[in-house]
Amino acid sequence: MSRQLAPRRARAGVYGDPAGYRGLREAIARHIGVARGVEASADDVTVVSGTQQALDVVARSLLTPADRVAVEDPGYQPARWLFESLGARVNGVPVDQHGLVVDALPRHARLVYVTPSHQYPLGVSMALSRRRALLRGPSETTPRLWRMTTTSEFRFGGRPIEPCRPSTPSVRSSTSAHSPRRCCQPCDWASS
Repeated sequence: MSRQLAPRRARAGVYGDPAGYRGLREAIARHIGVARGVEASADDVTVVSGTQQALDVVARSLLTPADRVAVEDPGYQPARWLFESLGARVNGVPVDQHGLVVDALPRHARLVYVTPSHQYPLGVSMALSRRRALLRGPSETTPRLWRMTTTSEFRFGGRPIEPCRPSTPSVRSSTSAHSPRRCCQPCDWASS
């Protein structure tokens, strides 16, 4: 990724593709393929300036006023505030020592916002059984699942926790990930 951000390469990106410099998006797609096992192409990656911009871009493209959104409680308050500012009906869902309590999800949620690998602010990782239950989704709805994985690659030992992926087409999924100062500057990306 650093090679793609070198000044002579990045100069070509001035007023370029709104999704970001293609060479960088290709490098990110390769990286998440190798490091996280996520199949993605450059067309699946959008480079943004930070977590809040990623939240804004995805929320504006997925939500309409009065859509129901489920968020972790406790959770990342700026996400909740953004969803509310867009007119969404936001429901807090409890988090315990095993992560988001999937059985407490509201019916007909258009979006479920979750931090499964390192829940904010509690720091717990979502249990595999709950990840699977979340990916199955409620039978009467087809929610969009949005996972924030800002710190999933930081571990004291072992490999990063594998990203949860839907096993059924009824649950559509997006991931926002953050590369904290790995490149010349911080980069955030969203892939679907």
